[in-house]
Amino acid sequence: MKTAGDTAILFVDDEPDMISSLRRFLRREPYQAHFAAGGREALDILAAQPVDIIVSDLRMPEMDGLSLLKQVKSVYPDIIRLISSATRDMEQIIAAINTGEVYRFMSKPLHPEGFKRILQNTVEYHLLMAGRRETTLEIERRLLQSRPPRNLCGAGIAALMIPAGTLGGDFIDYFVYNPHQVDILVGDVMGKGVQSAMVAAGVKHQFAKSLAVLNDRVIPNMSYPNLLYEGPGFVKIVSDVHDAVIDDLQDLEMFCTLNFARLDLAASKLFLFDLGHCPVIHFHAETGTCTLLKGGCMALGFGNDLEYKYVTADIKTGDVILFHTDGITETQSATGEIFGINRLVETVLTGHHLSVEQLVDTIRTEVAAFSGRSRFNDDFTCIAVRIEDTVKQKTAGFLQSASSKRMEKR
Repeated sequence: MKTAGDTAILFVDDEPDMISSLRRFLRREPYQAHFAAGGREALDILAAQPVDIIVSDLRMPEMDGLSLLKQVKSVYPDIIRLISSATRDMEQIIAAINTGEVYRFMSKPLHPEGFKRILQNTVEYHLLMAGRRETTLEIERRLLQSRPPRNLCGAGIAALMIPAGTLGGDFIDYFVYNPHQVDILVGDVMGKGVQSAMVAAGVKHQFAKSLAVLNDRVIPNMSYPNLLYEGPGFVKIVSDVHDAVIDDLQDLEMFCTLNFARLDLAASKLFLFDLGHCPVIHFHAETGTCTLLKGGCMALGFGNDLEYKYVTADIKTGDVILFHTDGITETQSATGEIFGINRLVETVLTGHHLSVEQLVDTIRTEVAAFSGRSRFNDDFTCIAVRIEDTVKQKTAGFLQSASSKRMEKR
């Protein structure tokens, strides 16, 4: 857990005497103190090192304190912002407090002990919020995230999930049957907070439960060895999940969008259930183009009847498949423009040659640069899959061995 000694405070004032006084006055305090003589220098410091709290004078040349803190709020929303000024500026300061640009105001001249007490209270508040964020990240990591499989024969998978800072509804999971067949689940429950996170965890759990039940039904009945892997089993999983969660979702007046995909590397096929979710981006290595895979099913929670339609796509060596949530495409720039699906497609087109780990990191970098923010307003989730080879020759021996074992059991 973070402590007061780990906390960094940046003091901004254009008066050299004030900076010198602050250095002397705060030298015994446990937190790390940094100093800037103006707004431009403050922004340079923020870009170079982490800062948790910023205390700025209001009246400064070039850039006044409120303009500085407005930029800080936009680019570094987690930094706690304080401002000091004479009482004649109160109307302007109250407006800044009401819009959330300023956490607290301190009137000049500063009373030494009162000033120190305000800083201590702000540090305590920062540590409290940091602890909550750490707890949120841990809950999301354990309940809603899953590690990509590393033992697939013919495909590489990398994922990136960045929570928005509060509990959200994004979730992912993987269900590996053998080195050539894996199911990929990417979902998003409406809203934020504990309720959305719990619903997301419940939907994710229900997929695992339905898969386990189907697996128990199929394995003993070796007359239908492909039921789990092919169309009937694929539809059955989604059908069982829908039946299990629809009443609760409607009672809560919530819904969940998701992609549920089956990657069959032996057959060089992708099967996709799209329940009102973002389109899956499929880069085709042969043509150097991208297509959007989109189904026609409604989101979980919309209506009691679900039309069980899934789409298929051929996959070939060098193809890249990207799953994502709307936290990426709906990220806004400073002018209110959204990142959009076209920019995401372009990122895949230009970065298809990268490793899957590099690709998801490139997407994060480009979305962050577009928004001009270090943290996103919504959960950022994407999964990249690269088809490494057709695996038909590799799987021939495996399938023949599996068939022989089934014959022996009969």
